Amino acid sequence: MQHISLLPSSFDAAEVLPRRLARYRDDANYFVNAIVRKNVRNRCDKRGRAGLRAEYLRKIMSFRHYHDVIESLLEAGVIHRAPYWVGKYPFRYWLDYRFRGDKHVRVPVENKRLQRKIGDAIARTKARTEKRLLPIHRKLKRIQRRLSIDPDQAQCVLQDLPEDSNPFDAQGIQVADIQEQRFRLTVGNCGRVFNNITSLKRDLRRTLRCDGNPLVGLDISCCQPSLLALLMLRFTPPGKGKNVTSYKASLCLPPLPLLSSVSGRLSDCCSFPSVERFADLCLSGSLYQFLSKALAENGHPATLSQVKQRFLCDVLAKRKANRLGAEYPSEIEQIFKGEFPSVWQFIRIVNGQGWQHWELIRILQQVESWLVIQNVCQRFVDKHPEEFLITLHDAIYVRPDAVELARTAFEDVFADLDFPMTLKVGSG
Repeated sequence: MQHISLLPSSFDAAEVLPRRLARYRDDANYFVNAIVRKNVRNRCDKRGRAGLRAEYLRKIMSFRHYHDVIESLLEAGVIHRAPYWVGKYPFRYWLDYRFRGDKHVRVPVENKRLQRKIGDAIARTKARTEKRLLPIHRKLKRIQRRLSIDPDQAQCVLQDLPEDSNPFDAQGIQVADIQEQRFRLTVGNCGRVFNNITSLKRDLRRTLRCDGNPLVGLDISCCQPSLLALLMLRFTPPGKGKNVTSYKASLCLPPLPLLSSVSGRLSDCCSFPSVERFADLCLSGSLYQFLSKALAENGHPATLSQVKQRFLCDVLAKRKANRLGAEYPSEIEQIFKGEFPSVWQFIRIVNGQGWQHWELIRILQQVESWLVIQNVCQRFVDKHPEEFLITLHDAIYVRPDAVELARTAFEDVFADLDFPMTLKVGSG
């Protein structure tokens, strides 16, 4: 199999490597390619820095010369590096700003040693990720091959994208992958599915096609807050609310070991009136509008997209401000805490008071994947095996003729959960 490196069009390893390292230009290409691919798949930090571990690079690049190759790229200003943090971050690298607006080129790997090592690394990764695939994942992987894209419309969208939305032609790379049928589907540690449209911009998703038909998306309004409300209903003890004892569902949630380990403390903080009000806003799809209005009334107006982002960062996954445990102030957190004190307390307990700020998000992603992939998609595929669908976390995309079939699959699962979440239908 011929492996390729994705590179900025103006980058040439031969121009930046010293003569003694000229034979290692494929290694330099591979390293730059690793940064580009991290950008394509949104696996960089907020500043666009890609974490690359030396122990991994040594297995692929020349063991003796990988350090010299990287140092040469640093000296030439091709890449920049942030220091590592022992036990937390590896070295983080980013490409120089001059490459940011470049189109991408695909350069074949010619060095046989590097080809072999890349092949071995791909095989190891595939063997590890294959263990996570359920039968429904394999069906989705097969169905995905019917996906196509309108090339002319996609190119028009790409030309209009601002540079910050398409650094290093990351969106162009994904469009080319779909156009040339280079499909991928992997499953993360929390069960989330990652495929060719996971990192695709909304405007480009409107150019997706199946059998010449545009695709229509169905997604759950306020999905993660709604799933949080569902979890809290599970941990609300009998007698704390008039409707708790009547809450019954024929579909049980998947095992969640972390929540089970702290269930005593969680049930103590689940004051049902607060949970019920929170759940009502989530199920109606109006939680973010409620928070936006409350922020505006307190002199902090914000758009819905800003509210969603701040709710994620400052409520669902708020981290400590420093290693000493300081808390940074947040207006949206204060409003949320005042309106839904027991929900806020539930979040803080699960997240270890901010020391393990990622825990609740991982749990919600696990439940989201179980809901959408293992239930909605499974039912849709079982009943309509000839239909196309592709997933995007809490959303699925289908042909226009299959919208009602997909809506029925969602609503059947909601009915089995006895938890009627709101669906949004649209092309983006």
